[in-house]
Amino acid sequence: MKTIAILVFTFLAISFSSCEEGASTVITGQIVGRDIAACSCCGGYLIFIDNFTYRFFDADLPAGTTFLNGTNSFPIVVEIEFKNQSNLCNGIDQISISSITEK
Repeated sequence: MKTIAILVFTFLAISFSSCEEGASTVITGQIVGRDIAACSCCGGYLIFIDNFTYRFFDADLPAGTTFLNGTNSFPIVVEIEFKNQSNLCNGIDQISISSITEK
């Protein structure tokens, strides 16, 4: 019985330690435009992913991202890998972007 308890405990410990909140996700989204709201934490771009709107800034973009150079019109459909930073500002969460490509 003691062996079974140790095995169950070990399995649960390994299972929970491998979980990561805000795990990275690859998904299609639409950059809908710039956030022009006038608040201390506003600004950046707004992106629509799975019926939710998120915010990201130029500093959140991976190095070498060139398609947001002002020549495109919105919305821009993108393939994005991101993590939710969960710091709510004006009702919108901010994300950090691992990779983003125009679709």
